[in-house]
Amino acid sequence: GILTPFDDHRDRPVLGHLEDFLTELQSRKVSSVHYADRERVLRMYLEASKVTRLQELDGPRAAAWLKTLSDRGLGARTVNRHRAALLQFTRWLTRNQRIAYDPFAIIRPLNEDIDRRHDRRSLTKEELRRLVECARSRPLEEARLARFRSGVSPEEERKLRARGEARALIYAFAAGTGLRRAEMAGLRWMDVDLEGGQ
Repeated sequence: GILTPFDDHRDRPVLGHLEDFLTELQSRKVSSVHYADRERVLRMYLEASKVTRLQELDGPRAAAWLKTLSDRGLGARTVNRHRAALLQFTRWLTRNQRIAYDPFAIIRPLNEDIDRRHDRRSLTKEELRRLVECARSRPLEEARLARFRSGVSPEEERKLRARGEARALIYAFAAGTGLRRAEMAGLRWMDVDLEGGQ
């Protein structure tokens, strides 16, 4: 018969393809959170579905797995994140000519608007003040509670107060700038204009 580009990949274990996908994902310098989420979801699906070869990847079966997550109480946004991980993998397989078509393309996302678990809102000034104050005092308070008999040495207290000040500063900075955690982690000194106040 005529050989196709998919023949070389048909009998290889799906975990080998997953490792190749994860290696490429890492080479693209995605965040460690994104990488870990994709790896966790894909390994969880492969284990639950008992898929061992690419030809066993099946849209209805994957959709049924996602439904079990929803039935267990996961929100639409979380289930959709799992769906996105599955789709990213099968699209990568298709693009790299490891499978002829994307078997998960038929899976539709859940409607997140009708499954809102929390309405997000800004903190009030008083809530923000309390949050920053708790962040500042918590390291020392927790240590004092844990060592109520032996107490906290002056050197430990100094370190714990410094840790609390750093945490309080991070919360105040996040609230004042609107930056998210990953955005703050990626900041460099060259991004800051102290003279211009930016």
